[in-house]
Amino acid sequence: GRALPEAMERLAGALREIPRQDERAQALVRLGDHWAASEPALAQAAEAQRVPGCVAVVHAGLQLSPDQGSIVQVVGSADARLSRGLLAFIAVGLEHARVEELETLDARAISAAAGFFQALTPSRTNGLASIVATLQEQLKAMRVNGTAPSTVAEPEPPLRLLDTALQVVRQGGGVSGGAWAATPAPPARDLAQNVWTGSGGGEEVAVLLSGGVDSSVALELALQQGYRPRAFYLKIWLPG
Repeated sequence: GRALPEAMERLAGALREIPRQDERAQALVRLGDHWAASEPALAQAAEAQRVPGCVAVVHAGLQLSPDQGSIVQVVGSADARLSRGLLAFIAVGLEHARVEELETLDARAISAAAGFFQALTPSRTNGLASIVATLQEQLKAMRVNGTAPSTVAEPEPPLRLLDTALQVVRQGGGVSGGAWAATPAPPARDLAQNVWTGSGGGEEVAVLLSGGVDSSVALELALQQGYRPRAFYLKIWLPG
């Protein structure tokens, strides 16, 4: 597959090393919380555009280096913590990346490298793909229309964001001496709709049973996830 930018490859590897899927998702949420707290101006950047195809309300955009070809900075915001984590992952991963690396970036390669396919629901991995596509389309429009994108100041020391991001992912919420302020880890219930956790924590859920294969599979999956299904049966009376 296509290689990822250096920072993204390293961050994806750190996430992939987390053995439990729910803990991997929680690390992603922590990453988003820290990024948003430390870079508040990015949420208000004029370049941020609404990202279609996301479960949450997500805005993302690009700012380029003065030469408009080497350094890419991602700006934006998301109103859901997991989506914010995905946006932060992209922002950190594209730090100091070449524009050409964004042009060839493959969302499926990202999800495979970071273990997102196992840890997140399809709607969230699709949201990641939408963020990448939005940034690629914005870059393409800048070039086609001949409009000069916004520029940023001279780059910080190499991979400034990555160093702290790796601490957040590997060490949890308390990052000693890091650039980002610590925030509490997300409660497990906040991830229930977006993460393949493998454990429902004994929560009761309603399952509609009709006697067909689909409902039987749904019941089995709920049990495997650790939920306590409460069955509701569907009966159909046909006229005699």
